This record gives sequence, C-alpha cells and structure tokens, in this order.
Amino acid sequence: MLVAKQIWLWSNWENRVHTLYYSIYINRVLFILQTTPMSLMDVPFISGVDSVFFDVKYEGDKLFVGRVFKSKSDCKIKIAIHAINRKFHFRTARSTPKFMVLKCISKTCPWRVYASKVDTSDSFQVRQANQRHTCTIDQRRRYHRLATTQVIGELMQSRFLGIKRGPNAAVIRKFLLDDYHVSISYWKAWRAREVAMEKSLGSMAGSYALIPAYAGLLQQANPGSLCFTEYDDDPTGPRRFKYQFIAFAASIKGYAFMRKVIVVDGTSMKGRYGGCLISACCQDGNFQIFPLAFGIVNSENDSAYEWFFQRLSIIAPDNPDLMFISDRHESIYTGLSKVRHNHPSHVSSYSIHISIYLICQ
Repeated sequence: MLVAKQIWLWSNWENRVHTLYYSIYINRVLFILQTTPMSLMDVPFISGVDSVFFDVKYEGDKLFVGRVFKSKSDCKIKIAIHAINRKFHFRTARSTPKFMVLKCISKTCPWRVYASKVDTSDSFQVRQANQRHTCTIDQRRRYHRLATTQVIGELMQSRFLGIKRGPNAAVIRKFLLDDYHVSISYWKAWRAREVAMEKSLGSMAGSYALIPAYAGLLQQANPGSLCFTEYDDDPTGPRRFKYQFIAFAASIKGYAFMRKVIVVDGTSMKGRYGGCLISACCQDGNFQIFPLAFGIVNSENDSAYEWFFQRLSIIAPDNPDLMFISDRHESIYTGLSKVRHNHPSHVSSYSIHISIYLICQ
C-alpha cells in the first residue's frame, strides 16, 4: 500500500512539473496570426521595400507567425537559439531553397514550424507555427546538439561589439555551460569565437576589400599623403592583395627636418592571411621616434623590400649623408642595393651596438 502511494505521488508530481513547464513555455511566445509583432512608433523610419522586412532587435528569440528573418540560414539559427533557451530539440523535416519545415525530434510531438521565402527577396517568414510540446524530458535533453558554431557565434556576437579582443574560447565554454547548460569542446568554442568576431567586426577578406576606399579617403582627408597598392592579377580568379605603402603628409613634410638616419624593420602580422608590417622611422631633434612610412607585404623577401624602397625613395631621395639601420636582414640590404645604386649606405643595429661597446671601453 505504501509503495503504491509513493508511485502515485511521484506520477502526480511529474505531471504537475510537466504541466507547469509547458505553461511557462507557452506564455513566453506568441503564435497568433493576428498578433502585431511590433509597433510602428518603435521602428525608425525606413523607406522602400526594406521597411517591410525590417527585423526588430527586441524580438530576441521569440517565435510567432509573421516574423521575418533576413535569410534562410538566419531563420534556422534564430529558431535554434529559441530551442536552446527553451531546452528542446528539433529536426529539419524538409528543406528547399524556397521553404523549410522544422519538427520536434519526437515523432509524436506536434511542434512544427513552416517558413518560406518572401517573394523575390532573400527574407524568410514564419507562415505556420504549432508550438505545443508533448515530448518527454528525456527526448528534450538533446537540445545541446543545436549549439553549432554558427549558433554560438550568433549568441556571442554582441560581446565583441566595440571592443578589440572579446572573450576567449575558455570564457565562451564557461558562458554556455552557466547560462545555457551546454558543454562544448575547446576547439568548437574557438571556431565559434571566429564566427562571432566575423559577424560583429567583419571578415578579414572584407577588410582587405576596403583598402582602396580607405586609401582614397586617407588622401582626401590628408592632402599630400602617399598610398600605393599592388595586386596580383590572376586571369583565372579574382584580383588578390599583395603590397600596400602608406606615408602621411605630415611625415613627408617633417622628413626635411629630421636626422638623415632611417631605421627599417619588419614584424609578422597575426591573422588568417599572415603578412608582414614594415616600418621606416627617423629621429627628430628631440631624440624622439618619428614615423616616416609603413608597408604591408607578404613576407620579408627581396622583391617585397625592393618594392617598399622604391616607394620610400619618393620621400627620401638619394643623399650622401643618408644612412639606413636594420637588423641585418639580407633582404633589406638586397632591396637597398637594387634601388639606391649611388649611395647604398647601410649599417646594422648589431654593428652600432659593437661600436658603442668599444667606445665605452
């Protein structure tokens, strides 16, 4: 009798928790066709077709009939975030370029979302949404599988806005475990971090594509500045960035009052595409470093330094009193000897250190 009573109490408690869980879940979303997703007073003025597909930021992960997403991938990512927040798992029952059907992972659960493309645009709109769940808790616990790198990158995107580095992979793992109860590997967190940075700060390839526009605006804002860009023209593919040279107008005008000693050095650039940053600096009358020119090349090689010194000679022409100091890199001496035939004056920082040491002795 006691055992039967305990079984009845456990069953009654489980049903109550199940009902309470779904009642909270249902109240958190809107799925009525006539419900207005936003107020016109809360939306900034946008004219044209874009005003129809404007996606309101404060909608968050709410899902309702009529909500419009920017694209099909954006629709699936936002619905995945919606499922992670409410701790259930869904599958893609059918998917085409024009529509997709999402269903709960349980075959007996009626949860179903139908979204289709809006006319000739790339936007997707939720047409039908049955958000009632009848699946068990055991079937819902596999929601962590929805946490792909794209989904995590969307979740972490706001944490990279307006800052340089943002959270690292270890912090992202802890954030997902604490806030969403999702455990991911370090490698997956690292890839998600790259996705989040690309979404918030832009891709590296896109940044290289903005170099011509940046150079034009730089010369317009600083008349007299020099900007040279070299590309690799591939007949079978797109044009690729190769070299960049920048010298500001203030540096060009100030070189006439500097000591005729130029220090040239290069440092490796971190990132997906690598490269090398070359700098040419002088020293003013107050013994302060005066930046003269900068260059971005693929690596410290003979052709890269030769190209850099050819552009640098426009600012600093040949002069018998001109001296170059470097770290004894062979490509620097080779580039100087090819460009400056009359006065290839060059000394290494190592030689200067030895000379100072001997003088002090």
